[in-house]
Amino acid sequence: MSIVELRGRLALLKENQRREEEEKRDQIIQGKRTKSQELRDTLEQISLCRAAMGRSAALRGDLDETHQGRPGRSDKSDLDREQHMKCTDAKAAGNSTDHQEDQGPRVQMPAAMHSTA
Repeated sequence: MSIVELRGRLALLKENQRREEEEKRDQIIQGKRTKSQELRDTLEQISLCRAAMGRSAALRGDLDETHQGRPGRSDKSDLDREQHMKCTDAKAAGNSTDHQEDQGPRVQMPAAMHSTA
């Protein structure tokens, strides 16, 4: 092979390498954008659940005032269960296409949400 042919091959190889690097870079950027959107969606879901739990807590406070002298625990635990189911259903609907390894860390419910008495 002549020097001219070798230089031509080298130029083609460099161009291919540059193109591959650019594609990799684009894939990384797209992956970061996707992950960022997933995190924003998760944050929004957590915020919605917290707001709903706050409303539920406010309702429980109202129940305490209306059930003075009578045990209102069954009403509270019903609200707790209902609230937990809403948050769980909403989370399941949002993550229906995600795989187990793609999900972030689990958030444990407060002990008050587990009361069944």
